Amino acid sequence: MRALAIALFAALLAAGPHTAAAQDPLGLSSIYSAGVFQLDVIAMGKPVLDTGQDAGEASGAEQDPAVQQALSYDPSPEVEQRTRQKLFDSLITSTSDPAVQAQIEKTVASDAVWQQFHQVLSKAGYSTTNLADVAAAYYIIAWEVVNGPDAAVHAAGVQAVRADVAAAYAADPRLKDLTDADKQEAASIMAYMATIAAASANQLRSTGNQAGLETLQDEVHKAVLGQGLDLAQLQLTEQGFAAR
Repeated sequence: MRALAIALFAALLAAGPHTAAAQDPLGLSSIYSAGVFQLDVIAMGKPVLDTGQDAGEASGAEQDPAVQQALSYDPSPEVEQRTRQKLFDSLITSTSDPAVQAQIEKTVASDAVWQQFHQVLSKAGYSTTNLADVAAAYYIIAWEVVNGPDAAVHAAGVQAVRADVAAAYAADPRLKDLTDADKQEAASIMAYMATIAAASANQLRSTGNQAGLETLQDEVHKAVLGQGLDLAQLQLTEQGFAAR
């Protein structure tokens, strides 16, 4: 990806307590068990692991105009409203704590989470209306949350993951049947999860809440594991994700 791509992760992962994430990130750790994070459209973009083989196929998918057109969508305010309601309805069932439910309502109702995600993706040369761009950011941010801030994020690796995600979508025959609404829904949900998880992890680290951080890491790990990717067993190399 572009040279500024690395700024995306630095910006999201350095989000402080002022971010829309949560005043109670430990309480919000329960949300990752919600079924809304297991959409098929998200799992379709699961990046393949580096096997040491030629990356030409992945690069070709990333550069194919037809693939890029299929991955892009025109956003709709109506779809966004329906998606946020679906997100809220799913997340609210993950906890019976009124304080956490109020925090869920606050983060979903506000535009702040999505605005932050859009701003940092745009600055990094990504587009929030491209499913592969959003999914690549989602998987790498979740990987960093699970593995900790010392996990190296290589600029070349970011580009490789983006190419692998595009190739995964391109290889799935369901891509051609996805509507703009399908793509927007998945992108919006991934943006929410990545932004909340990153800011919560940062807040828990800054306050020295190791127990809360470990709970968050476990919940994010299980959420992505449900999509078939074990982030705890991966490293990010210059060729993309690879088994440790």
